[in-house]
Amino acid sequence: MPYHKDLRKIKYRIGDVLEVHTFAGPIIHQRVKKTFDYKTKIGGEEINVRGFEGSFVRRKDLYALKKSCVPYSGDEKLSKCISFTYDNQIIKIIKRKN
Repeated sequence: MPYHKDLRKIKYRIGDVLEVHTFAGPIIHQRVKKTFDYKTKIGGEEINVRGFEGSFVRRKDLYALKKSCVPYSGDEKLSKCISFTYDNQIIKIIKRKN
């Protein structure tokens, strides 16, 4: 199965809290800060990259990633820890922005 196919069609907006599966292993909650949707070329094939930049919502998610050998000190401010998440990593929407 190609890695660039859109398998999940979950609609989300800026400010929503999403449950995502990280590449490091843990399942965490992230708040959407900025969305991305652009095309790029890899090996002569044009693919569509979709995802979002998000920040942590819960401190225990930061500790879970730290335990999975992601280089965090544990003292970071949650809203300042920004990471990119692909759309196929989204499990479900936890909370919609009002």
